[in-house]
Amino acid sequence: MIRSPGSSSADPRGDRSDPTTSSTGSAGVPLTVVSKTLRHSTLSTTATIYSHLTRQATREAVDIIDRTLAAAQNTDHYVLEAKWWKEAVGRRELDVFKANIERKGKNTLGLYVSMSGYSSDALAVYSYSTPFITMDGSDFMAVLDQRIRLDDLLDHKKRHASQTGHCYLPVAKVFSGSE
Repeated sequence: MIRSPGSSSADPRGDRSDPTTSSTGSAGVPLTVVSKTLRHSTLSTTATIYSHLTRQATREAVDIIDRTLAAAQNTDHYVLEAKWWKEAVGRRELDVFKANIERKGKNTLGLYVSMSGYSSDALAVYSYSTPFITMDGSDFMAVLDQRIRLDDLLDHKKRHASQTGHCYLPVAKVFSGSE
């Protein structure tokens, strides 16, 4: 079983894995390669299972988000919420986030990052009108793996939200051109 550094208890999900995977991940092998090698169905699955290996990547991503949002401050004002939960973010959390954004200035846009994604009911509520855009684990990993620049991804997501009213645009749709 996978153990977090410094942890004496097994991974609560009960995931079994090749112990070399931990050393591979910490040696800088991109998570996409680990995911394909282990034949996980999604990159989010790999990110969830091996989240303890991505602490440095998380720090790098936070720096990228911070720099990108700071550069955008000339035209946009962002409110950022980020969750590294095991469960998908639900409607209640998005409702609270929406209320926080609506109390801000007119040009304020929310960015909600949830590594585990969003519940279907949460996405359904914000599929026609939204004051925020969302990122999930797959989006996050695409930026970390340098398959897309964060500012480009945010531009796609803002355009999608503006045109459709929907808060969610998966990075796979951006790559396939089916946005």
